Amino acid sequence: MVIGFDPAASANPTRSDECGIVVAGEGFDNHLYTLEDLSFVGSPDKVMDKIVGAYHRWNASLVIVEQQTAGDYFKVMLYNKDPYVAYKAIHAMVSKKIRAQPISPLVEQGRVHMIGERDRFETLERQLCAMTSFDDRVKAHDDRADAWVYAMRELGGFGAVNYKEIYGFSVCSNCSAQVHVYIDKKCRKCGEPVIAPTPERDDTRRKSAIRWAAAYKSVCPKGHEYPAKLSTCPECSGDPNAYMKRVGELTGKSNWIGYSGRSLFGRKP
Repeated sequence: MVIGFDPAASANPTRSDECGIVVAGEGFDNHLYTLEDLSFVGSPDKVMDKIVGAYHRWNASLVIVEQQTAGDYFKVMLYNKDPYVAYKAIHAMVSKKIRAQPISPLVEQGRVHMIGERDRFETLERQLCAMTSFDDRVKAHDDRADAWVYAMRELGGFGAVNYKEIYGFSVCSNCSAQVHVYIDKKCRKCGEPVIAPTPERDDTRRKSAIRWAAAYKSVCPKGHEYPAKLSTCPECSGDPNAYMKRVGELTGKSNWIGYSGRSLFGRKP
């Protein structure tokens, strides 16, 4: 049982975004269940009361919060409200499409459910339906959907994703500083050379080409492969050019021009 939380930067009743608060859990059938949507616009103190109340009411294990917006204030305020509430800060990616991508197949398979009256999740469903592959919705106010995605990613086992590795960052082998494997030539802290990882070769297209090319080949009784457009196997049937060159060598006349493929009559070595 987890609580996804997408904080708002302010608490103005008319202009501020909502604080996304969604309670979700994983069942014994490994399906994911949305249990409650507590999103609202409120002061930081009221938001902490709402989260702590839901945490104990649902006997939750973790509160998932977006680090970019929450910063360090959330940790301090939550601790002051209840020091026994466990939380986990995550770095949300800019593209909301990429955030929700791992959860989308689970929804299509019927493994994600919403429990309760339909009107309880009407706004949440509307925001989720707006997340399509054609729109990243970076500037959209999808606070409920963001909180829902954070909770589902954690329950689905996708919460341990290292976003720095996705963007090309790695750890220096010498001083453990962050380096960009594709941009940095050496570590900015210790000067250690940065070696970009060698991408694994994808032979899918080559194997596919070989498979299709095999359909245009024939095999003679001796096991030789040759193009299907030829009537006979070139390895089994004699080559006219090689035959005439051999004749020229035996007769001492080696000015054989070549075989046109039509007729040997009229050709003189």
